[in-house]
Amino acid sequence: MNEEQLWFNKEKIILENNDSIFIKKIKNHEFNYIKNEKNNKIVEIKDIVSKDFSKIIIQKSEEMNGWKKVGFHKAEVLEQVNNVGEKNDMFSNCIKEYMENVKAIFNKIYNKPVIFKSIYIQKWPPGSYGLKHNDTHNLDGSPGFIDWKLSVLLYLHSDFVGGKLEFPDHNISIVPNQGSGYFFEGGPQNEHQVTTIETGLRYTIVSFWDFEDSVYDKNDILTLKENEKKWAEYMKNKNLQIVAESDIIKKWNL
Repeated sequence: MNEEQLWFNKEKIILENNDSIFIKKIKNHEFNYIKNEKNNKIVEIKDIVSKDFSKIIIQKSEEMNGWKKVGFHKAEVLEQVNNVGEKNDMFSNCIKEYMENVKAIFNKIYNKPVIFKSIYIQKWPPGSYGLKHNDTHNLDGSPGFIDWKLSVLLYLHSDFVGGKLEFPDHNISIVPNQGSGYFFEGGPQNEHQVTTIETGLRYTIVSFWDFEDSVYDKNDILTLKENEKKWAEYMKNKNLQIVAESDIIKKWNL
């Protein structure tokens, strides 16, 4: 066990009577339903993670030096976080514990089991922004990751100006707070955008989930595969990088 692992485990032991130094379990009264309809919810939960958690994730992310430019203006993502798997270092353990908590929260919100799809750390420098979009379709409106039905956005810190999360169709504008998470259906019913970051760096963790009982038609998947090819060509022409392929396409081996 290296020093980093020992430090993580030691902190866990010291605080064994609490939930964790990094992540807390959420009580019912802490669910703030910004929008609460039968088939459309936007839920805010404050202080899911501590400042220690955020500091570790940001520091380790920068040390990885694997940022990629994507479709949002000037924003970058770190995809290595998808590969924590069986790793047992401090960064990986933090991410895995966080994801366990997210899953439990989604199960509570919808009263049905969910499954993990993908996760990224995002870095938004000054001048970056996110155009109005949803998480199941491409920016050109074609079907994208239709199995990314549920989205959660975690703010790792709030040392920046701008960068609000907005849902224009619902007149909702959220000013970020360190450690707060926002859970919502990511499809067309919740088109959202990120306002321009004026100063500072905006670090977030975004992850995508689906319901365990979701069913997809093979013909729909064939259409998605063609649309992803078109999207990949668009990204290439813009000198941007694709960071994921839909795992439901992989499952069909198409």
